[in-house]
Amino acid sequence: MYIGNDLRSGRSEVFYYTASGGESSITTASDSRALLYTVGWCAVYLNGVRLHEDDFTATTGNSITGLSALSADDVVLIEAMHTFSSSDSVPATGGTFGGNVTHSGLITANGGGTEVLRRVFKSMQLESASELTLLTVGADHIFTILNVMIMERGDDNDLKINMYIDPDSGGAGDIYFLQSSSIPFATSFIWNDRFVMTAADKLHFTCSSATAVGAVDIWCSYIDQQF
Repeated sequence: MYIGNDLRSGRSEVFYYTASGGESSITTASDSRALLYTVGWCAVYLNGVRLHEDDFTATTGNSITGLSALSADDVVLIEAMHTFSSSDSVPATGGTFGGNVTHSGLITANGGGTEVLRRVFKSMQLESASELTLLTVGADHIFTILNVMIMERGDDNDLKINMYIDPDSGGAGDIYFLQSSSIPFATSFIWNDRFVMTAADKLHFTCSSATAVGAVDIWCSYIDQQF
């Protein structure tokens, strides 16, 4: 019913009281639990019928008074609803969670940040001795690679090309997407599978042979998200 984490937050607590006859106030349930509620958040039922607020008084947080004299075996149900503690919430104006947050639905972010469609390209001699770094992801950025187009235009020989990611600038081994992939002379290869790069990742290209040299045009389209 309410959001919160302390004992009573987000819960209603129910107290049952069976009258012996003549009572007009209740402070404990029949199981000897002391009555406890938040003033203004209390419902009282007599024999299954909810009483109007004018039929009782609930102003102390630990007693119900002002009842018409109860008959023997009357059953009074008191539903005590407890408000949540604001210290366990993050205000709409912003704040910080102190631990992990698990959420099963959609989250819409309306804070600062940008999302821009970009492209980068190179036209050069590509060889294994000189690694081409096409993209480097900066801090607070995420790149989503949309496609990479490679055109071989150097000579009559096929070009064998490598395309790989250096995650975290050397923090892990190179991750190859293409290795010794052959691109015939005067033809294009298009990589259409999307992938994501995060801060410090680098996108590299080389030829797979130490003696191979090829003139290539490389064009990459991507989404740049800054947060």
